[in-house]
Amino acid sequence: NQTLDELTEGSLKFWKTIILASGNVAYRLAFNSMIKSFIEDTAAFRPVIEQELKSGALYIGIAKAIESRNEKLATPFDVPTSSIDTLGILYDRL
Repeated sequence: NQTLDELTEGSLKFWKTIILASGNVAYRLAFNSMIKSFIEDTAAFRPVIEQELKSGALYIGIAKAIESRNEKLATPFDVPTSSIDTLGILYDRL
Protein backbone atom coordinates (compact mmCIF):
# COMPACT_ATOMS: atom_id res chain seq x y z
CA ASN A 1 0.00 0.00 0.00
CA GLN A 2 1.17 3.48 -0.81
CA THR A 3 1.26 6.26 1.74
CA LEU A 4 -0.96 9.30 1.35
CA ASP A 5 2.17 11.29 0.46
CA GLU A 6 2.99 8.87 -2.36
CA LEU A 7 -0.61 8.87 -3.62
CA THR A 8 -0.66 12.67 -3.55
CA GLU A 9 2.58 12.89 -5.53
CA GLY A 10 1.29 10.40 -8.09
CA SER A 11 -2.00 12.23 -8.45
CA LEU A 12 -0.31 15.59 -8.96
CA LYS A 13 2.00 14.11 -11.61
CA PHE A 14 -0.99 12.47 -13.34
CA TRP A 15 -3.02 15.68 -13.54
CA LYS A 16 0.01 17.82 -14.42
CA THR A 17 0.78 15.52 -17.36
CA ILE A 18 -2.80 15.77 -18.61
CA ILE A 19 -2.97 19.54 -18.17
CA LEU A 20 0.34 20.16 -19.95
CA ALA A 21 -0.55 17.77 -22.76
CA SER A 22 -3.85 19.57 -23.31
CA GLY A 23 -2.05 22.77 -24.28
CA ASN A 24 -4.90 24.71 -22.68
CA VAL A 25 -3.61 27.82 -20.90
CA ALA A 26 -6.79 28.21 -18.83
CA TYR A 27 -6.44 24.65 -17.51
CA ARG A 28 -2.80 25.33 -16.68
CA LEU A 29 -3.62 28.54 -14.80
CA ALA A 30 -6.38 26.80 -12.84
CA PHE A 31 -4.07 23.89 -12.02
CA ASN A 32 -1.35 26.28 -10.85
CA SER A 33 -3.85 28.03 -8.58
CA MET A 34 -5.03 24.71 -7.20
CA ILE A 35 -1.44 23.62 -6.48
CA LYS A 36 -0.72 26.92 -4.72
CA SER A 37 -3.76 26.44 -2.49
CA PHE A 38 -2.87 22.82 -1.88
CA ILE A 39 0.70 23.64 -0.82
CA GLU A 40 -0.46 26.44 1.47
CA ASP A 41 -2.89 24.19 3.35
CA THR A 42 -2.05 20.56 2.66
CA ALA A 43 -3.22 19.41 6.08
CA ALA A 44 -6.77 20.64 5.44
CA PHE A 45 -6.91 19.86 1.73
CA ARG A 46 -5.56 16.32 1.46
CA PRO A 47 -8.05 14.58 3.78
CA VAL A 48 -10.86 15.99 1.64
CA ILE A 49 -9.51 14.28 -1.47
CA GLU A 50 -8.26 11.11 0.23
CA GLN A 51 -10.99 8.97 -1.36
CA GLU A 52 -10.03 10.22 -4.81
CA LEU A 53 -6.32 9.63 -4.12
CA LYS A 54 -7.05 6.00 -3.25
CA SER A 55 -9.23 5.47 -6.32
CA GLY A 56 -6.68 3.93 -8.68
CA ALA A 57 -9.38 2.59 -10.99
CA LEU A 58 -10.58 6.15 -11.59
CA TYR A 59 -7.14 7.23 -12.79
CA ILE A 60 -6.78 4.18 -15.04
CA GLY A 61 -10.23 4.79 -16.53
CA ILE A 62 -9.45 8.43 -17.26
CA ALA A 63 -6.11 7.51 -18.84
CA LYS A 64 -7.76 4.88 -21.05
CA ALA A 65 -10.45 7.34 -22.13
CA ILE A 66 -7.83 9.92 -23.07
CA GLU A 67 -5.68 7.38 -24.86
CA SER A 68 -8.62 6.09 -26.91
CA ARG A 69 -9.81 9.64 -27.71
CA ASN A 70 -13.31 8.29 -27.19
CA GLU A 71 -15.60 10.97 -25.81
CA LYS A 72 -18.31 8.46 -24.83
CA LEU A 73 -15.78 6.45 -22.83
CA ALA A 74 -14.70 9.60 -20.99
CA THR A 75 -18.14 10.74 -19.84
CA PRO A 76 -19.39 8.03 -17.45
CA PHE A 77 -16.85 8.59 -14.68
CA ASP A 78 -18.31 9.05 -11.25
CA VAL A 79 -16.23 11.70 -9.57
CA PRO A 80 -16.10 11.15 -5.82
CA THR A 81 -18.26 13.63 -3.93
CA SER A 82 -15.13 14.83 -2.14
CA SER A 83 -13.86 16.29 -5.43
CA ILE A 84 -16.87 18.58 -5.59
CA ASP A 85 -16.21 19.63 -2.00
CA THR A 86 -12.57 20.23 -2.92
CA LEU A 87 -13.58 22.75 -5.55
CA GLY A 88 -15.47 24.68 -2.90
CA ILE A 89 -12.47 24.68 -0.59
CA LEU A 90 -10.22 25.88 -3.37
CA TYR A 91 -12.66 28.59 -4.36
CA ASP A 92 -12.85 29.84 -0.79
CA ARG A 93 -9.06 30.11 -0.60
CA LEU A 94 -8.50 32.02 -3.85
